[in-house]
Amino acid sequence: MSILLRGAGRRDLDAIHELWRGRRDEEVQLHRDLVWSPDAELQIREHRELVLADPRTHFVVADERGGGVAFAH
Repeated sequence: MSILLRGAGRRDLDAIHELWRGRRDEEVQLHRDLVWSPDAELQIREHRELVLADPRTHFVVADERGGGVAFAH
């Protein structure tokens, strides 16, 4: 197994969002009192686009054979 850490780009946004959604669903299962706002997904997606466009930030993905497995910013 080989994992490459690289800078994220707009092409990664859908995969990053799917990873986030999976983690969000896990958190909801663990913390039954956790409530996400109805527009949370839209706000998160817009925030990530802003982060990608900001030259002062670093947004990276861990990539395994063309599929994102983790991200950080």
